[in-house]
Amino acid sequence: MHYTANNGGTARNHKDYFNNLNGVYASAHLFVDDIEALCIIPLNEVAYHANEISKYNADGSRYRPLYSKIGNANYSTIGVEMCLDKNGNITEKTFQNAVKAVKELIAKYPNITRNKIWRHYDVTGKNCPAPWVAKPSELERFKDAVFGKTNGSNSAAKPSTPSAKPSTNKIPEDGMFGPSTANKAMKYEGITPDDEISHQYRQACNKNLYAAQFDNTLKGSMLIRTWQKRLKAKGFYNGAIDGLELSARLRIWSKHYNELLITTSFHGKQIPLTLASRGLFLFTGLIRILEGP
Repeated sequence: MHYTANNGGTARNHKDYFNNLNGVYASAHLFVDDIEALCIIPLNEVAYHANEISKYNADGSRYRPLYSKIGNANYSTIGVEMCLDKNGNITEKTFQNAVKAVKELIAKYPNITRNKIWRHYDVTGKNCPAPWVAKPSELERFKDAVFGKTNGSNSAAKPSTPSAKPSTNKIPEDGMFGPSTANKAMKYEGITPDDEISHQYRQACNKNLYAAQFDNTLKGSMLIRTWQKRLKAKGFYNGAIDGLELSARLRIWSKHYNELLITTSFHGKQIPLTLASRGLFLFTGLIRILEGP
């Protein structure tokens, strides 16, 4: 884990910089900011990010405390760079995006365990990421977010999910699918809450999705992807598992629900089951469908 030490530089800024870098061996596989995570070097290729000489041992040898375990870290590890805001901070949004990125890496490489996530500082002694060197508990908080808390253990725990589903109440009925609804939904599905439905593209059906984070990546949201998978397993959805909107392809066939409609107790109105519907009604309606018989 690294930080860019470049105040205000975004993931895309660094992608452009390293794509045009000549004559210097420096890079990393992923750059993460408060909007996105970009993989700029294929994960099966070498990135030069953690084998420099930063300090020496008392006997004059290079300080490389993990060398016996991993050898040259450039060849054996994946480099993840966290970008800084204009004030030089790793924002909570960037932190959580890095958590998501590492979870995706673990899904691809399940041999990445809790005790195989290191700071650059742990590999060569470089002051990187400086905020995590100054406050080592941030690394442990990061590992907890990725793997779940292990009561001080360094065991190879897998990302955790809640043992019991939280209730779907106590969300303000404000007519908006906003951050509070998104967070409640993510907690329900065992996803780390981050206030948003990520990587959506603007369209009529999500104009009231106030928690949406819009971009052009078409990567989709983990929450929406989870709902798509669960709805498809129950035969209620036949579209792509893309993490994007549900409305154009969702079909509900149930004695309890009319096609594309959920009857709510809110003034007896029927609410369209789309991401353009209203926050709490969509969430509670989906949960009733997903958890029902």
